[in-house]
Amino acid sequence: MAKQDCINIGKKHAIVKEKSRQYVKEGKTLLEITEKIEKDIHEQDAMLAFPVELQLNNIVHYSSDLNDKTILTKDDVVKVDFGLLSRDGYLSDSAYTVCFNPEYEEMTNLCKSALEAVLEYIKPNIEFGQIGKFLEEYFKNKPYKLIKNLEGHQLRVWNLHGGKTIPSYNNHDPRTMKPGEAYAVELFVTDGDGYINSSNNGNIFSVMENVTPPRDFNARKVLDQIYRERKTLPFSKRYLVQKAKSQLTAKRMIDSRCLHLYPFLKEREGSKIVQFEETIFVDEDEIIVTTR
Repeated sequence: MAKQDCINIGKKHAIVKEKSRQYVKEGKTLLEITEKIEKDIHEQDAMLAFPVELQLNNIVHYSSDLNDKTILTKDDVVKVDFGLLSRDGYLSDSAYTVCFNPEYEEMTNLCKSALEAVLEYIKPNIEFGQIGKFLEEYFKNKPYKLIKNLEGHQLRVWNLHGGKTIPSYNNHDPRTMKPGEAYAVELFVTDGDGYINSSNNGNIFSVMENVTPPRDFNARKVLDQIYRERKTLPFSKRYLVQKAKSQLTAKRMIDSRCLHLYPFLKEREGSKIVQFEETIFVDEDEIIVTTR
């Protein structure tokens, strides 16, 4: 990974992130906020690394559909998660949480402080198991739980999940975070069970390689266009319908199973999840946080 390219896309991300904070307010629709963030990303001469995700309460991996009329209310906890993609395939990934009800401020602040602490703790060549051990100990006797089966991940060129992961507990992984690598360091904290489950549906997809293309000519054409633009990076159902210019063609693409579905992830009903995340570049003798 080229250091300066990682830093450059991270700087653009920081600009978009700061602007986005003024959009996330009670009474605004998720779609309205999503479209404003998308516009700001494009104005930075960047593309979406993955769909803008405005994830409410106990849900992760949600992106607004075309007719999403969901309105933010006082009791909502919203996780604002998005990434930028450079023309050369370099990625940034960062998230923050907004809560309107003071009841959730303690949990939100805990997650934010924990991320700051682990970013301070991480050093070049550190073992992943040691990072997990640090987090495990940090959350001992805390009133909220770190979600164990959601992890940080390595970023590579055109690859959002580049192989290595950052555990939320001590998994004794002896591999190390090597200089020249980039990572999305993210934490999810909950007042629920501390474990996320997959649902049976979702609205985020990616193109699968080495699969039989759809029989429908229009569907194949759209699939080729999306792959040229995004390779195997995720996109929303809204993006798919816009590219297909037809709900029917989009449905045929989904039904053909040439697309990988990212299902909604959920904690138990009635719980809340908060999230904070930053992208880092591992230099020879320091960790550089690129997205702020």
